[in-house]
Amino acid sequence: MEWSERKEVTASQLLNRFYDCGLVMTWYGHKPDGWTLRSGVWSPYYINLRPLSSHPSLLREVGNAVADMMINEAEYCQNSTYGLVGVAQAGVPIAISAGIGREIPALWTRKIDAKSPEDVIEGIKAYGHHTMVEGVMHDGSRLAVVDDLVTDFGSKLVAVEQVKAEASERDLNVTCEDVGVVLDREQGAAEAAREHGMNLYSLIPFKSRGMDLLGDRLHPVEREHLIGYMDDPVRYQNDPELRRHLIELAKNR
Repeated sequence: MEWSERKEVTASQLLNRFYDCGLVMTWYGHKPDGWTLRSGVWSPYYINLRPLSSHPSLLREVGNAVADMMINEAEYCQNSTYGLVGVAQAGVPIAISAGIGREIPALWTRKIDAKSPEDVIEGIKAYGHHTMVEGVMHDGSRLAVVDDLVTDFGSKLVAVEQVKAEASERDLNVTCEDVGVVLDREQGAAEAAREHGMNLYSLIPFKSRGMDLLGDRLHPVEREHLIGYMDDPVRYQNDPELRRHLIELAKNR
């Protein structure tokens, strides 16, 4: 089976397991009131892959899938000059699992107080003398940043700057132009990656393919409003009657 076919099957299997494990939740299937995000925006779905480590068999599958994606799409391989850099904290177990599964070296970033690439230098100064990236780098290494999901690409740019800063500190010539994620919310990250001359690889493009990949797992009402929300989130913010209707649908299911 070609990688494109295997990727589609794998993405569907993983997304369905995420739903069953409560890593991808909807107002209809899990929480009738929905979620108010840190931005203050209300959402009828919530994605949280941070607990993946509590599901070891699922983490192993995710790791193997991410490694296969980087091997087939970004041409990474078992070699000391290649490496996967997990973004603290959710990306760390994914990078390690991917590395173990396909014997690709894994590294990971330290978590620093930085919201943008411009903040990284100040974040490093505040952190002290610890390394910004844990793991072995080699001169000429090609490294890929790995994380659970991507929204606006900002945290990935921070991680890349950490890799560059650490390579400079070690006086090494290192390339870091690739980012691999399990799930892309498709909220502008691909465009941001291109603007910065980087490559973004994702297993699950959630907005365009998520509903199809979940298949019959979703109730028709659930599918209808998730698609509606992703197409026009402002409508769901500004229509309290619609929100009340959704809550009633979930409570009476």
